[in-house]
Amino acid sequence: MAPEQLAGQAFTLRSDLYALGLVLYELFTGRPPFRASTPGELLKLQTTSTPAPPSSVIEGLEPAVERVILRCLDPEPSRRPSSVLAVVSALPGGDPLAAALAAGETPSPELVAAAGESAGLSHRAAVAVLGAVLGGIGLLLWISGGKQALPLARLEKPPAVLTERAREIIHDLGYTEKPVDSLVALEPNTAYLRHLAEEKRPLNGSKGLSGEQPAVIHFRYRQSPRFLERISFGSLGDWFSDPPPTVPGMVEVTLDPQGRLLSFTAVPGVECRSSSTAPDPDWTKLLAAAGFDPSALAASEPTRTPPVYADRRAAWTGTYPQEKDVPVRLDAAALAGRPVAFRLVEPWDLLPKKGDDAPRGSSRIGSLVRSVTFLVAVTTALVVALRNLRRGRGDRKGTLRFAIYLGAVRLLWLAGAHHLPVDVETDLLIGHLAWSMYRVGMVCIFYLALEPYARRLWPRMLVSWMRVLDGRFRDPLVGRDALFGCLVGVAFALVGALASWLALRLGLTPPPHDVDVWTFESLRGLRSAVVSVLGIHVNAVLEIFFPLMLLLLVRLLMGRTWIAVAVTSVIALAMFYRGSGSIVHYLVVVSLSISLFWLALFRFGLLAAVVANSLGDLLQQIPLTSNLSAWYAAPTLLTLAVATGLALWPFRASLAGRPLFRDAILADQPAP
Repeated sequence: MAPEQLAGQAFTLRSDLYALGLVLYELFTGRPPFRASTPGELLKLQTTSTPAPPSSVIEGLEPAVERVILRCLDPEPSRRPSSVLAVVSALPGGDPLAAALAAGETPSPELVAAAGESAGLSHRAAVAVLGAVLGGIGLLLWISGGKQALPLARLEKPPAVLTERAREIIHDLGYTEKPVDSLVALEPNTAYLRHLAEEKRPLNGSKGLSGEQPAVIHFRYRQSPRFLERISFGSLGDWFSDPPPTVPGMVEVTLDPQGRLLSFTAVPGVECRSSSTAPDPDWTKLLAAAGFDPSALAASEPTRTPPVYADRRAAWTGTYPQEKDVPVRLDAAALAGRPVAFRLVEPWDLLPKKGDDAPRGSSRIGSLVRSVTFLVAVTTALVVALRNLRRGRGDRKGTLRFAIYLGAVRLLWLAGAHHLPVDVETDLLIGHLAWSMYRVGMVCIFYLALEPYARRLWPRMLVSWMRVLDGRFRDPLVGRDALFGCLVGVAFALVGALASWLALRLGLTPPPHDVDVWTFESLRGLRSAVVSVLGIHVNAVLEIFFPLMLLLLVRLLMGRTWIAVAVTSVIALAMFYRGSGSIVHYLVVVSLSISLFWLALFRFGLLAAVVANSLGDLLQQIPLTSNLSAWYAAPTLLTLAVATGLALWPFRASLAGRPLFRDAILADQPAP
């Protein structure tokens, strides 16, 4: 009997585990742990003394067995193992997960973390995987040195030079007031990229992505007589719509990478001279800043409404100076003799005809599937999470640690905000904190909904993940799974990069260009590049929850994991299709990516899937270049440092403390 039973107190499962410890002690040593002639004497021995360690009675006893026996014989019930399965997991040679599943039980988080192997990888295997990861990253850099979706090689002038050029244009157009605040950003020529993706053949006479004109990347500059205080305090990006250009004196300029003017907008003041007394505007300054010879243009009737109030308008038609097959239109407007608006309109910028702006059928289906999937996933997760909480399920400690981590990383986005020496800093902190709490809430909902079922259905998927949540970052199994996750992440990036590179090399229809906000945010400076890496990681982790939620729902409905994987894969194919580009190219690339995700998840576990998704998105969304001496190489260098560090940490951990190099000559030589 356990001490609490001998004392007449209430007994629990841990009382039976005490009895199990007594039996095990006698089985291994041949004698009972306590000898007493009366129950009172036995109770005193059990509560005031500890039995002799079994290893002191019998030699050669496995230390793990001794630890289990002594834990079972602890006089304090709370310090004994929580279940028989916990005892099984601590004994050598046992398979606690198999025992729990065979007994129809859901293994506890502690039991899952204690399961699995701990040997890590051999030297040869670890070096091979690390070499494959680093070699894949090198291949990505090599691809980026040739034709690529976003040719950074055309960004010859750094933002500081283009900023000075924008200010020079503003000054030449008559806006000499010194600004209080300013912002710069790089943005894709979205309309042109969409045009290339939708055309069945490249634009006739166009150099596509390799030429200077049309520009694939635009540089934007804005200045204001007031501080540019954001309306959406907790977000990043949209620097030219938040705050909106409504303050008199605000000026915005868009340049191509060579510094040629593409658009100009100046918000006029509340008072101005009438048009009858104002001088005629000098349009030649605008045309010269845009790189056009007025004699090569034909005057046209103005048809577009200027973005700001104006009393004079003008328009011209012509072609790009360097690309004669691309027609362009130039619209300009002035107020009181000063230009207030200018825009270079490319063919793909023209207003669509009635009905042309309606989304295509495939695009509508993809949008509908994404919206419905999100609503179903969130609603279902919330209901299931509340149900699990009421029934005492779920790893609350692990959930809290995971949620706090992701929320803290999201809060670090604050470093990328536009900081000002005014009270708006408090609003910025509150805004980013609110979005961090949103991430915390989403993690809690999805993790509490998914984790108990995953522990019951696929417990081996969570072994290394549970160890990470427990802080065991040097665990060999953690290192192995994370290292293979790095390998899958590099494979993610290579699938898309090789497909796009091959299509461009063969002169085929360019694939759809999916440019993320972090792609160009990372080019705004080192601080923005660091925040971009953090942003990609946060979004990549959250993205995993949605396919896992769908997987669980279909698994519960269909009863087979392989059917759930197939159905979820089909839904994912419909979700990500944007309705443009080659359907064959899309199916090949996305099918391979989905297959890699399932491989990482079911072969190496959730930790590998998280690492793979994070590293894969990082290598795909941050613009890479092989010209490491260029001004735009900072994001590449940061990405290489993060990717290499992310690979070296699990590589070292997977060796289980074994030295990387062995000194075969002096290893056996005695020390002097």
